Order: sequence, then structure tokens, then C-alpha cells
Amino acid sequence: MLQQYFTTDYSADIAAALETPGGHLSLGRGGFILHYGYGAMLSGYDCDAIKTQSIAAGLPVIDSRCVAFDVVCN
Repeated sequence: MLQQYFTTDYSADIAAALETPGGHLSLGRGGFILHYGYGAMLSGYDCDAIKTQSIAAGLPVIDSRCVAFDVVCN
């Protein structure tokens, strides 16, 4: 069985986002933004690790990386 390895533990930040009304994770071609607290944001480039941890915790995730580029920049 394969074990998952995360380079960074985002559990505390994800927990804060879960407690915040409207807290969510946005993923795009430029990285991620975790919206938590009142106006607080965490950004970075470790998209796959934070996405996996956020989904496991039940945090809403918006991943626009799968959208065709011409649709986004029309």
C-alpha cells in the first residue's frame, strides 16, 4: 500500500478556514489561496498537498486549473 507524504502540514490553517464562514481553498494556474479568518489568506504553490488535505477535512475547494485556458481568458 502506498503511503501519502505531504511536504507541509496545513491542518491548523485548514481548521481555521473550516471555522470561518465562507472559508475555502481556491486553486489556479498561479498557485493556491486559502481563505480563512476575516480577510486572512494564505497563498503558495503546494497545490496538490493542500488540496488533498482540504478535501479530507471537508473544506470547500474551487479548482480552476481544469478549465480550458481560452474559456478563462476569453
